[in-house]
Amino acid sequence: MTKSRTELPKRGPSRRDALKGGVSLAAFSAASSLVGLGYSTVARAATRGSPIVLGVSAEANAIHQVAAAGASNQMLPFVQRALLMYDNVNASYKIVPGLAAEMPEILDDGLRFRFRIRDNAYYHDGTKVTADALANWIMMQIDENHPHYDFLNWTTKGRMRTVAKAVAVDELTLDVYMSEFNAAMLDWFTEHQFEGVPISAVEAGADLANEDYAAGPYKVARRDKGNSTVLERFDDFYLEEEGVAPRVGFRIIPEMNSRVAALEAGEVDWIDSITAEVAQSLKDNPNVTVKERKTLYVWFVSMDMRKKPFDDLRVRQAMNYAVDKEALIRDVLGGAAQRSYSPLSPQFGDYYAGDVVKKYDYDPDKARALLAEAGYADGFKTTIYTNTGRAGQLKPLEMSQFLQANWRDIGVDCEIEALEWTAFEQRRTAGEFAIATRGWTPSTGDPDGVLFQNFHSSMVPPTQRNVCFLQDPEVDRLLELGSGTLDPAIRPQAFVDAQKRIVDLAPWVFICHEIAYEAHNAALEGYPAAHPSGWGNSLTYAWKP
Repeated sequence: MTKSRTELPKRGPSRRDALKGGVSLAAFSAASSLVGLGYSTVARAATRGSPIVLGVSAEANAIHQVAAAGASNQMLPFVQRALLMYDNVNASYKIVPGLAAEMPEILDDGLRFRFRIRDNAYYHDGTKVTADALANWIMMQIDENHPHYDFLNWTTKGRMRTVAKAVAVDELTLDVYMSEFNAAMLDWFTEHQFEGVPISAVEAGADLANEDYAAGPYKVARRDKGNSTVLERFDDFYLEEEGVAPRVGFRIIPEMNSRVAALEAGEVDWIDSITAEVAQSLKDNPNVTVKERKTLYVWFVSMDMRKKPFDDLRVRQAMNYAVDKEALIRDVLGGAAQRSYSPLSPQFGDYYAGDVVKKYDYDPDKARALLAEAGYADGFKTTIYTNTGRAGQLKPLEMSQFLQANWRDIGVDCEIEALEWTAFEQRRTAGEFAIATRGWTPSTGDPDGVLFQNFHSSMVPPTQRNVCFLQDPEVDRLLELGSGTLDPAIRPQAFVDAQKRIVDLAPWVFICHEIAYEAHNAALEGYPAAHPSGWGNSLTYAWKP
């Protein structure tokens, strides 16, 4: 029996209209204390120095992102590659070729992308990366009649929503056809939905959570679940200048102070998820380099607009006015965040709308008045759902407790239910929670990755993550306009206007955008900047003398 998937509406301006106004398609275009981490036996001129060890806060729950149902972890940029990728050398969101030998040829007014696959790209089992493997992988995700449609546990609609089909023209030529023009598609081609695995692995029912069929510069040498993972340089990787260190170890150290101690003792060479206070103290250590990242990350509280009392705009606005965001950032996060005024952080540049949207500044009196107007003068009871994990500077449980106290002050009696991440996200994306916290790191540097998936009416569960169930024709129109054009006179304004409308409707309580810190051995070379994505992308070029 096949799964049914929501049919998406046709949307946006015509492809030719999208390309008017002079906008061409070209514009589219450490120590070895980790068991087994000795010097690599791989003989390759590209490798140099000694192995590096990364101290990470959480274990990768799968080798492949798609097998992990979208889990984020620092192992991904080391192990996986997609057709395109971001410029990790310069730690930017500039799009460059990945498995593709060059940027794609864009045909049929943006309805067809032709990729030339590198002739020297291989999966880690030694199988050559081919157009057939990529076409099969893509079709598995979009064609419910594909014999292996149920192979992946992955929500693809946001990323694949405008992909109509993929066809292997010859061994190394892949055509990806679009159902409609999508200005964000080049960014989506950087996602691991466009990496593929050997067809033989699919036919054999490979366990992608634990079996390595990726195509990145490192391959899995050993996984000791709950303790460590060791990667070794993949000898057949297509770029000699990437994957410089002979081996990379991931040592799981959940507690931050223990990670810091391991770095200062020389047991690990890089750590993430440290507080602003710890980052400041580490700057006094001449053997340690600290890096700060202002991120695309947004932390928010979603409210299900179908469910009382959150079906009333005045209640949703009251929940916003009742939160002292500046105090939360100062007192709970130690200043390691920027206040959120809209879904997009200031790092989105021209797409940022924080300067023009409605401001929900802290005003508990206004919040109480709005509740009274809505018929809740005595407040109400609710439960906020959060998760027990911690990512970077964000502390979901402590932040939820701060919200609980603020809301209690306006008469809202809010209990907190904290769940383990997997259970939390499964229930959240099923639309079970009337109110829940969530952090969102967009997969790409395009605003479509935040706005469309979370606010377009076609993205309500189970399709994607519009768990506030915002279904507003004007929001849809503006998001479709922004996604359907490259015109710089239209696209940024469309997304800004969409954010203004979204903030007016208040489906979220807008809290903050993370400022993250990481630290590494000062001797580490080839790692001049931290990629804003925060996945350690640029570390694939790092090595230790």
